[in-house]
Amino acid sequence: MELSEEGITTRMKPVIAPGEEGPITVRWDTGRVKGDVSGEVVLYLDDPAQSPVVLLLKGVVKPALEVLPSRAVFLSMFKGESIEQTVTIINNEERPFAITRLEPRGQHILADLRAVDPARFINLS
Repeated sequence: MELSEEGITTRMKPVIAPGEEGPITVRWDTGRVKGDVSGEVVLYLDDPAQSPVVLLLKGVVKPALEVLPSRAVFLSMFKGESIEQTVTIINNEERPFAITRLEPRGQHILADLRAVDPARFINLS
């Protein structure tokens, strides 16, 4: 058996007698991948007349919360200039979450919190 991606595991009976069925359980721990993913499980049989059995795994892995453009925002400006940056938080879970506090650090930083999709976010105002 060959597993193409890290995190894929299988469980099955190593020998299946004639007339018996042998279920195969395939699990993929997707904690270290995101986005479009694909993998393969290749089963080699001891009968040379049989081709290997290939199981194709495909899906889209989304984290519970996505922060766009990234978890950290760096701004650069000169004295007397002002600059604005937007960070979007996307909730990919079925239930809403609440941001309980927003703390701008520094006397010249202002922050505003707005829900873009009220069906997926809790309004804190």
